[in-house]
Amino acid sequence: MKKFVTSAVLSAILVFFVSVGSAFAGFLGSPLSGYGPYTTPITAVMDHDSRWNYIESYTGETGSYWDGCLAYVNGQNVVCAEWNEPYPWAYKKSGGGDWSIMFNYDDDASGSGYQYLWYDNHTGYDYGVLQWTPVLAAASGYVTYYDSTWGQIKIDHGNGYRTAYTHMTNIVPNYCPQYVTKGSVIGYVSNVAPISVGYHLHFEVEKNVSGSWVEVDPYGGSGQPVLWE
Repeated sequence: MKKFVTSAVLSAILVFFVSVGSAFAGFLGSPLSGYGPYTTPITAVMDHDSRWNYIESYTGETGSYWDGCLAYVNGQNVVCAEWNEPYPWAYKKSGGGDWSIMFNYDDDASGSGYQYLWYDNHTGYDYGVLQWTPVLAAASGYVTYYDSTWGQIKIDHGNGYRTAYTHMTNIVPNYCPQYVTKGSVIGYVSNVAPISVGYHLHFEVEKNVSGSWVEVDPYGGSGQPVLWE
C-alpha cells in the first residue's frame, strides 16, 4: 500500500530543517566599516594549535619553528632567536609552499604574501586597516567588559558567543552593561595598548563551553562552524 506524506507533515519537516539550519547559520557581520570579513586586510590569523613552536590555520594546514621562523620586533621582521621569544613568531608551512588561506591575508614578510603565517598562539584576527576606521558591533548584545588600557570591549550576544575588540580609541560604550545593536559604531581603529603596536583591530570570538569562554575561529575549522553571515 502506498503511503502519502500529508501537507502538515511536510510543513513540520520544513520547519525542523529551517530551525536546524538557523541554529548553525552565521550571525556575525563585519566588525569594520567599509569592509567584509573576506575583504579586510588580515595581518595575523587565529592559531588552532595551542602548543608553542607550532601553528595551524583554520584550513587545517600546519607549520612549525623548524620549517622556518620570523619574529616581528619593533616593526621589523628578524630571524627567530631566544632573545625575541616574547615577540610574535611566524612560521612557514610544513612541506613547503604557500599557505592556502584567504586572499586578503598578507604576511608582510616574503613579498608573496602567503609564505609565513602570523603568529604562534594568536587568539584572534588582526585587521590591518587605517587609523580612525570605524569599528562596528559584529552582532547585537550587551557590553560586559571594558578596558581603557587596551582599548578593549567585549560584547555578549546572548547565544553562547561573545566578541572582543582591542586597540580602539574613542570607545562609545565605555561603561557596562550597555546594549549595542549590530552594525553600530563602538570605537575607532587605533594602537591603544601598554606596549607599542601598529594601527589595527584585534578581533576575537569566544564560545561559552561549560561555563568557560574559549576562543573559536569565526572562519571555521577545528570542527567549528563559520560564524560570518
